[in-house]
Amino acid sequence: MPVTVDVQGNAFFDTLVKSNKIVYSQHKDLIPKILTNEGDLDDEELEKQIHDTAEETKAYIDKIVNLSYKDVMSGSMYIKYNPSEQCATFNSGAKERMVDIAVDPLDPPKFKHKRVPRASSFGSPPVPVMHSPPRPITVKDKQDWTIPPCISNWKTPKGIQSLLRNVLRRMEEAYKNVFRSVMALPSYQKLSL
Repeated sequence: MPVTVDVQGNAFFDTLVKSNKIVYSQHKDLIPKILTNEGDLDDEELEKQIHDTAEETKAYIDKIVNLSYKDVMSGSMYIKYNPSEQCATFNSGAKERMVDIAVDPLDPPKFKHKRVPRASSFGSPPVPVMHSPPRPITVKDKQDWTIPPCISNWKTPKGIQSLLRNVLRRMEEAYKNVFRSVMALPSYQKLSL
């Protein structure tokens, strides 16, 4: 069997061992390979495809931008202005170059198109909204709509916060008053007998 040689001139003796067998004798055989699907592209092909797509996109955008700027810049025209006063203080016979402001083709649209509601198929006007006839406001209506101010058990009308013991004392007095009034009822006295 012939002995193969690598780039540096070192002899490979693997061919003697590898005859009709799979033998892992090099360092690269020890490094695990990343499994890929059969349809996957190699790294070089994938990079080439990405590069080609980027070039096509860039060329297309350049084409759009260049066309728009050529249209804007080629539309300039020279106008000769003849003023009615022909003295030295006025600009007599000077040429003015009229140029429109260049428009960026990638800018968003300046105007928003609003949808108009569709007209009915019969051409009739929309149905009016029915309201009850207007009537004057009564005192009872005003009283129904008034909302009483919030009364807090924890703050005085001036906004000073009450102490907890004072609040509890007031609540206790209120419960005692309720209990006394219940005790004074004649129906409660009948039940207690």
